[in-house]
Amino acid sequence: MKNYIIARNIVLSAMDPVTHITAGALMGRAIRLRTPRAGITVLAIICAVLPDIDNFIGLIGPELYLLHHRGITHSLPGIAALSALMALLFRRFRSELPDFLPTFLIALAAMGGHVFLDVVTSYGTQLFAPFSDRRFSLDSVFIIDPVFTGLMAVLLALSYSRRRAELARAGIALILLYPMLSLAAREYARPNAEAVLHSQGFSCEKLELVPDAFAPLRWKAIATCGDSLLFFGAGGGNNPAPADGIRSFRRADLSILRNGASRISMFRTWEWFARYPFMETSETGNGGKIVRFGDLQFESTWDFIKKRWNGGVRPFSLGLTLDGSGAMTGWSYTRPGRETVTMRVQ
Repeated sequence: MKNYIIARNIVLSAMDPVTHITAGALMGRAIRLRTPRAGITVLAIICAVLPDIDNFIGLIGPELYLLHHRGITHSLPGIAALSALMALLFRRFRSELPDFLPTFLIALAAMGGHVFLDVVTSYGTQLFAPFSDRRFSLDSVFIIDPVFTGLMAVLLALSYSRRRAELARAGIALILLYPMLSLAAREYARPNAEAVLHSQGFSCEKLELVPDAFAPLRWKAIATCGDSLLFFGAGGGNNPAPADGIRSFRRADLSILRNGASRISMFRTWEWFARYPFMETSETGNGGKIVRFGDLQFESTWDFIKKRWNGGVRPFSLGLTLDGSGAMTGWSYTRPGRETVTMRVQ
């Protein structure tokens, strides 16, 4: 099992950069075939992955990762500044590139493509950092979509084998159109999700569909019903009986986190980060209890993912240990694909 988790983490860490690199190569290839200047494709590829330099902040600590990943390096002001810097650097060392403004626009387009590919997922991107920490998401494409990336890669390869800029431009069009078609598929699946709730007698205040693995064919339906969050898989068609059934989660009592937020800033950060927070409790045997907070955007409706994808441990989950009087004695946080970090409260 440990070897499986290691292999899976390698795949996860590789797939997202592959998507961005392919998108940058398509953009550079389309420009290069029309404007034969060396260095354009290299510039586009580097700029297409550069916003993810903020991943390194995770080496400092998990809280900083939650706060700043997809933060300023993914924001509109941030990519404008980075694009200007890259244009200056490339003009300094690659004099055959166009003047500053065209080089800046190429860099900005490549970084803008990266931000767009992140916004269409459900994780959330801070488009206006550092002026606002609001996270934007279109909830259109799963974080890893091998079909999407594969089609991009095929068009890129064909553009090299046939030396046709039209094929590279078709790849760029795919980057824009695929998420939009996926959004249409999501709306096609919504009546099915509503029918599921109606057939089971649920009357809920809100229903949202979030991409699951193999979206646009499968979506995570998350319904807010009083103190519960209902969770099930939804697809197109008219099938009011989801294959995996409806799972019910208790909505998180965020006052538990807020009581300790003055001492532990991670609690405040996690509340800001979580989109669909839920909680589970268990007894410790000495009158105390363990409260674990999770976020349904990182849950899956697929059994094979639920059982094995993160080694049976929910990523981005926060745990609190309370004694018999309700006082907190410790807390823990589970990073995706990594061991749980446990802290004691003095």
